[in-house]
Amino acid sequence: LEQRRLAVEMQGQHLYFCGQYEDAMVQYRRCLEMVAAQGGNKAHEKVYHGKIGSCLENLKRYDEAASAYEQSAEAAEAAGDGAGALEKRRFAIEKQGQHLDGCGQYED
Repeated sequence: LEQRRLAVEMQGQHLYFCGQYEDAMVQYRRCLEMVAAQGGNKAHEKVYHGKIGSCLENLKRYDEAASAYEQSAEAAEAAGDGAGALEKRRFAIEKQGQHLDGCGQYED
């Protein structure tokens, strides 16, 4: 299952670099499912949620990107990666700001 997960991740990366962000997210979500099937690994979850956040960001779906980055931050925290959690939370706040800006909610 580990080799399969790595192959799926590579497919996701290829799709991402080709600008096919929706398809890349499908692959990264498959990776998350495989990680869960193996009993979970917070470090891997952090990475895949972050990659999904990047895809959503490129699709200008900032509110969803913020949510993905927050999930990544939670996984980083659970994995004992305090610095990674802070960075992901910063991304989440930035994306929420971009979403609000796009909605014309400048004071929030």
